[in-house]
Amino acid sequence: MTRKELIDKARAMTELPAKYAMGGGKLYPKGKDPLDENGKCDCSAFVMWCLGLPKFTDDFAWLTAWNGGWFNTDGIWKSQRHTCGYFYNGPGTPAIGRILVYPAAWVARPVGGPKVGPRVGHVAIVSGPDRIIHCSSGNQRKHGRAIMETDISAIPSPDSIRYLRASSVDYS
Repeated sequence: MTRKELIDKARAMTELPAKYAMGGGKLYPKGKDPLDENGKCDCSAFVMWCLGLPKFTDDFAWLTAWNGGWFNTDGIWKSQRHTCGYFYNGPGTPAIGRILVYPAAWVARPVGGPKVGPRVGHVAIVSGPDRIIHCSSGNQRKHGRAIMETDISAIPSPDSIRYLRASSVDYS
């Protein structure tokens, strides 16, 4: 898929009456939207569905060993450190179509270092200069629906933030 197709697909979901639930959403990119049978979704299920990638897989031994095969926020962030997976490092800037991700503090902690950062991570799709499309509990609280396009400042900016490329997107 092209970056434009990714952004168009994600923007089309902003009209859904989606509710946020950690762990909610489809595990596989099937169906007309990323919502589970209860109309709920979380940030990683939303992004993985938009990318056409499964949230759960046993294709990567490192992921299965680390967290049982889940491309949750922490799994997405961790994939940048492996030679196989769905995500890889791009330039460290928020270009359109890149995947903004930061993990929970315990994942990004240097060996033996303190936990610094948020308790729970987040993942979003960069949709324009200083804009992201994402599914969050904050969106739901403030606007009544979880999936929205917002200013990038709507999320914290921990040191562990990365802008990744997804294997399913043509960035040329």
